[in-house]
Amino acid sequence: MPVGAAIIPTMEDTEGHPPAPFDVQDLAIEALRAFVRDAIATATTTGQSPDTHRRHVPIFDLEYDAQFTQLASYAQAVARVSQIENFRQHYGVEEAERIVLQFLYEYFSEAPSLLVHDACFESVGSRFFQELSKPAWRHVGIAILQNFTSPLHRIEIADGIAVCLRTLEDTRGAVGREELRWLEEDWMRGAIGSHALIAEHSEPKTPGNVISGDANHTFKKIERALLALRLAKAGDVRTGRIFYCRPALLPKRLPGRPSSGEAEFRPGADYLLEDCDAPLVRRSYALLAQFDNIAATWNNIRVAIRRFTAIYENDWREPEDRVIDAMIAVEWLLRTKNAHELSLRVAGLLADDDVEREALKKETKRWCRLRGNIVHGTDSRPQDREALATTGEFINIVRRVLLGFLTLATGSSRFNDRPSLSADIDKLLLDTSERSELRKAMGLCE
Repeated sequence: MPVGAAIIPTMEDTEGHPPAPFDVQDLAIEALRAFVRDAIATATTTGQSPDTHRRHVPIFDLEYDAQFTQLASYAQAVARVSQIENFRQHYGVEEAERIVLQFLYEYFSEAPSLLVHDACFESVGSRFFQELSKPAWRHVGIAILQNFTSPLHRIEIADGIAVCLRTLEDTRGAVGREELRWLEEDWMRGAIGSHALIAEHSEPKTPGNVISGDANHTFKKIERALLALRLAKAGDVRTGRIFYCRPALLPKRLPGRPSSGEAEFRPGADYLLEDCDAPLVRRSYALLAQFDNIAATWNNIRVAIRRFTAIYENDWREPEDRVIDAMIAVEWLLRTKNAHELSLRVAGLLADDDVEREALKKETKRWCRLRGNIVHGTDSRPQDREALATTGEFINIVRRVLLGFLTLATGSSRFNDRPSLSADIDKLLLDTSERSELRKAMGLCE
């Protein structure tokens, strides 16, 4: 039944019998309509402009609220809304005062003037009751992706996460114009990027979470999705500030923009995501989600992930720091600080043939030597300076080893016993058959 339907008989007209469910909603609608009319009459007596009454949040300015909460029609609207079953179940009777007041403030924000506009009331009322019918809150985290390009308008990753152009059409209702303006401001501050990373999380409505947010889940999803992008291919993809919101008509939270991180200009190597890359991003995300459940038993992978992330997030952003972080990551994965052992293990795991194995062994030793020079303050040689301009080559080696260990740890092969693997890895890599089986378990060969 439309919001503007005729008034159903009142509670008193039903001879003491409780009203039917549809009567309860219609009675609430008419009570809200009466309250809005009385509030408009009150607001016009102040001589203030319509803009004065826009974008208010209940219980933020109690003096402002008081001019409306003292109206008799306010108490009647609170009582009627409290009788709606969905409201009692999802919000709780104690929230009726806040919600009725917010209903009025939403009307003020939408109405073009301080007059009764039936179309505006219909719009706010319709969205309000649609919101009541939804059993879950939808929490959203969104951030600009820096150093990121893609010919795709939208790429679905998993678990309510997507990469998309910063447009209403491509966000597909996840956020509104206001949240996109937040990203535009970040762009002006230096967090330049055409695409955004969006994470959504659903939470059942209860009286206990009417006002609370849930940035924890959306932050973890964005953090995991960003790591999945970095594991999929090379490029210095980063985010600007991560903004958190709960798109809902009612209730609105206090003014402000909950966020984490910062917006700054952080240039780096371009990250190009094409359609053919999406499956690897999804696979990487799935591996990370599975690994979260067993991280306590694979401390070496957990630390390696942290150091791999530091390659991109280090505040100094110097190539020497990237080499150090990358080397720490691969040392933790392969459980050795010895350059000879490390190079043999890297080559044994990643190489498909003897020629590639020898090349990888030499390449890893070269990076080990460079890391030593950096750590011990040895003056860099010309060849070291040339290597620092190509740190992406070493990071790619570490990326492949890390993906291999994530695949192994989340799999069910006989090799995913961590203590045994650490003790026997050199012996396994010397045996052609065992090496082949281990590489397959790590997803490093067919």
